[in-house]
Amino acid sequence: MEQPVMSDRSAEPAVAVAYSHLFAGLELDLPEDTFDVTFSDGAETDASQVTDPAGNLGLDVNAYRTRAGTEIPATVWPLTVLRRSKGTTRVKLGTPVRTDQQN
Repeated sequence: MEQPVMSDRSAEPAVAVAYSHLFAGLELDLPEDTFDVTFSDGAETDASQVTDPAGNLGLDVNAYRTRAGTEIPATVWPLTVLRRSKGTTRVKLGTPVRTDQQN
């Protein structure tokens, strides 16, 4: 099986997503802090776990373009923690609460 190509930021942990985009209900194993995200089509972006003033956990994902050319805006996804283990947290994405896309 071919391994995903790492970006030049290979010192950061990576999260492989089995789809070309994120969506509510998707479960992921996330490292702490900032990390690379590699999508199934080979597109890459940065993401980080964030906490709002009320203590709610979120996933802040930078904008990126899929290999098919679709522009995906920067988005913050609320997270539900399913379990924690050494260095990773299993989460479920909620409905996005902010994007940089102008309507």
